Amino acid sequence: MIRRFAATMLLAAFAVSAMAQDAAPAKEMRRWGGLVQVEASQGGRDLYDGEQIFTHMQLGEGVALSVGGFYRLREDSPLELQFIAGYKAAWFAPVTVGPQSTLGRWQFQFLANYRNNSKWYVSGGLIAHTSIDYLDDLEDAADIHFDDALGATIEGGWNWVGLQCTYMEYHASGYGSEDANNCGIRFTFRFRKWHPPR
Repeated sequence: MIRRFAATMLLAAFAVSAMAQDAAPAKEMRRWGGLVQVEASQGGRDLYDGEQIFTHMQLGEGVALSVGGFYRLREDSPLELQFIAGYKAAWFAPVTVGPQSTLGRWQFQFLANYRNNSKWYVSGGLIAHTSIDYLDDLEDAADIHFDDALGATIEGGWNWVGLQCTYMEYHASGYGSEDANNCGIRFTFRFRKWHPPR
């Protein structure tokens, strides 16, 4: 009798527990996170036009450090949106101590990213450069302040490393439009569980 009663109570407890779990709303999984990106690229017009053997400064070259975030449209979807902002800079310094040239600009990307379960991914979208300043301290050289530029970028890779190509032109009064196309390598470190303080 006692065993039958204990078994009945145990079954009842399991049933109540199961009903409570079914009634409780499922915890929503995070579909967004943060990221840090480092990029090194080459390409575009050589501002020195090859006139000097050891001096080269291409409009598309530079190293960029960026931060941003991503949002997955659905938890079970391989498609996500990314917004990334950072600063890209290039420089030339002669071997001896003296004047140097720098090329700096702010970089903003809005991308659609498709990532499969094997961590392979492809992405593409818009990229904008602002405050594009070429500062040249070399003799007989002039600084150039380019207008803001909008272009397109594509990327493919695996896990946190990818190859990218960007198609863009810079324009400045008195200089016309100049080729700023570039290709390079990107390292993107994602933090899926990252979230701002509550």
